Amino acid sequence: MEAEGPKRNAAYFHYALFFAPEPSASVGIAVNRLLGDAFEDAFRPPAQAATAQEGLFLHVKMAPTAEYSTPPPAFLRQKGVGLSEEAIASLSSSREVCLLEFFAVEPKNYEYLSRADRFAGELAKATGGFVWDEETRQMFSAEAWTAHRIEERTRPLVARHVVVHGGEMDTGSFRAVTLGLRKLGYPDYVLEDVDARWWKPLGRLLEFLIAETARRGPFNAAPGYFGEELRKAFELPEGAIAPGLGFRDVEPREGDPSNQLWAVDFSTYPGRSPAERQEFLVQHLLEPDPATLALRARQEELLKLSQDARLRLKEKRPLVEGGLPEGERVLIKARVDGEYRWLAVEKWVAESLHGLLEDEPGRESGRPKGSAAIVAEDEVFDYVHVHADGTREGDETGKLIRSVEAGQSAPASED
Repeated sequence: MEAEGPKRNAAYFHYALFFAPEPSASVGIAVNRLLGDAFEDAFRPPAQAATAQEGLFLHVKMAPTAEYSTPPPAFLRQKGVGLSEEAIASLSSSREVCLLEFFAVEPKNYEYLSRADRFAGELAKATGGFVWDEETRQMFSAEAWTAHRIEERTRPLVARHVVVHGGEMDTGSFRAVTLGLRKLGYPDYVLEDVDARWWKPLGRLLEFLIAETARRGPFNAAPGYFGEELRKAFELPEGAIAPGLGFRDVEPREGDPSNQLWAVDFSTYPGRSPAERQEFLVQHLLEPDPATLALRARQEELLKLSQDARLRLKEKRPLVEGGLPEGERVLIKARVDGEYRWLAVEKWVAESLHGLLEDEPGRESGRPKGSAAIVAEDEVFDYVHVHADGTREGDETGKLIRSVEAGQSAPASED
């Protein structure tokens, strides 16, 4: 019943009633009774859907299961809600299905979902049917449908209409996709190439986006979110700097919903790999500790110190190229294998610094202390020049970080 006509915001979705194996009463009689009684003014005739400027339309039709097949028993055991083994076995013998096609034009709120849910629930009770939600790919008994879609109050209406499918991919990374947002006039959201460490906290992003669907209303998806919006949404302290959030269109994979898909775009965050960029988002928005929040509030200051360190380090180049005096060392701090490490500089070639790692890795996959590494000039975060008498010059970013972690203000730098 997806209608052609003037461009309008319109949501099409359908439910299907399966029987185990026959309806307990005439479906046609039950539909007419409901439309003439409790739902007399709930729906408009489907013939008007092509030109109507608003309204909720319903088209009911019967189809053989040869055309609209019953999900297999193994699937129903996994995705069924309130289904007994006896019901699952009987559903496999179902010969006819009742399709309820809904078309909501220019809805102002989500009341159309409640109306559709109530109608499907009442028809299932009257005919002994089981309700299949094509968007979320779930089968409900009539009792479970009433409990989870109509009477439940622990979750808002929108959350009851959306599920998340996810799991580990062949590459070892994880992927998650929402199902159900098409009913609400939104794209479905995708998390791709998620590192196992950030699988659980990044799930909060999907929870946030689903909640935003409820807050913003139908057909009002935001193409992205500014950091300040997210700071308030995630209740970060005043002054904390939260990263923004953007999306990119992606092609659906097998099993994805028949809907536009928006993937969370991690490419805007600092880091050399998806895992590093996800770590940044988790640490600065989803699971920030007090020290991280305090440091984020002074991010501009930290970045300025790092920039100054790179300029001062360049002044040391002649010293490195000419050979450091006995007892002197130049160390640089930079990301190596996804984490900050200290490197004792041995030579400076073109725009790269070569040396040996000074500290042990924080990750199992990191190179051990003493391993060779190469760092580009513009990737240096800070430096330390250790003089022969033991005095140290540099590490201004470290001083700021340590002072923030200790809950103190960094001492004023001396020129």
